[in-house]
Amino acid sequence: MNKLLSFLLIAAGGAILYPTKVPISSGSDVSETSEVKADEIVNWNNAPSYKFHRSGKALSAKMLPETYTKHSLSNFSDFPVIGPEVISGLKNQLRVLKNRRKKKEFTFGNLNVQIEQLQETIELLMKYADKPEILNKALDAHQIKGKDNKGNVHFTGYFTPVLKVSREKNDVYKYPIYQRPKNWTGKLPSRAEIEGGNAFDSLGLELAYAKDAIDLYFMQVQGSGIVEFQDGTHEHFAYNSGNGHKYKSIGNFMIKQNLATIEKVSIKHIKKYVADNPEMQDTILFSNPNYIFFERKPAETKTRGAAQVPLTPYHSIAVDPDYIPLGGCYLAAVPVINRKGVCTHHEYRLLFAQDVGGAINGPGHVDLYQGVGKQGQVKASAMHHFGGLWLLLPKSSDSETPEVLRAGRH
Repeated sequence: MNKLLSFLLIAAGGAILYPTKVPISSGSDVSETSEVKADEIVNWNNAPSYKFHRSGKALSAKMLPETYTKHSLSNFSDFPVIGPEVISGLKNQLRVLKNRRKKKEFTFGNLNVQIEQLQETIELLMKYADKPEILNKALDAHQIKGKDNKGNVHFTGYFTPVLKVSREKNDVYKYPIYQRPKNWTGKLPSRAEIEGGNAFDSLGLELAYAKDAIDLYFMQVQGSGIVEFQDGTHEHFAYNSGNGHKYKSIGNFMIKQNLATIEKVSIKHIKKYVADNPEMQDTILFSNPNYIFFERKPAETKTRGAAQVPLTPYHSIAVDPDYIPLGGCYLAAVPVINRKGVCTHHEYRLLFAQDVGGAINGPGHVDLYQGVGKQGQVKASAMHHFGGLWLLLPKSSDSETPEVLRAGRH
């Protein structure tokens, strides 16, 4: 039996099963509530067949007893390759921790995490990037319980949009993009009050004007964007802050109002629905009272998350910091999706918690950064699937530790 699959079978009573590659037929027509058919499962490296839903959710998973369940990383046989891009992300994680030095220890459910542990993890990953056999013995993998308390973590995607704008308002470019008002007294207005009630008129807060309200909305949801002015110049509009109102999904609103279905509530669908029903635009957008303000940055500025470091495409994640520590490094079973929206297998990858989001709540949801522009949008829109997530931490001093590491700790 493959060592990794064997480990996943016994860990936490068989709590989660994530084969690295157990493909299913790309032509399969699996309903949203059905499991993959037996004849669509194939063996991988002579390992037993494991079933998972088209959404990527492991089937027959057992309940995890705590928010985090510890496993030995030495039971994993296929540790992800740590290349230059990952090394760059690890260096950014050190910067995240440097900015968090005022607080030395954090509690996440049953797990107490010291900032020195997070730093040591990063240093080990960088030092032994080409020696996975040492990392396997030096680190433990703490599995988060996920959305269903069975280890199934919901993976969604986000990206940096590119938005055409104008410096002046006109009949085409008429939707203002605002910076945060200074010296505002009291609670900031809601989206409806800002966009429908003209709460900021005559305050001079406009950074630019967009021609499409839906595109502007999704730039706010993503948290930043590249804007292209009519003269061909670009600027980076970075996240500044929000208005303090709770985020509410317009997709969920449309589903409840029978304007969309769970299967069809993508950015593309929402844009098409509003284009066909322009009278519904304000009703849909104003259902989310949350509003995001931006600030100007140079065009070459890389997209940054809440931790104020550049995001690494396919490796940076937005998390709920009450459950997942910013600055933490995660081993993840990331769902891989075909063109029909079916999870065909899971790919093991290192992820970095570097961002937060209003829609990211609890231990069962992370948002994976997918890059800039149309390609990032396509990949982000396609990802609404499940995988697994393990926080990497150094083994405790009384655990089995390689001789080379024990010597380095004295």
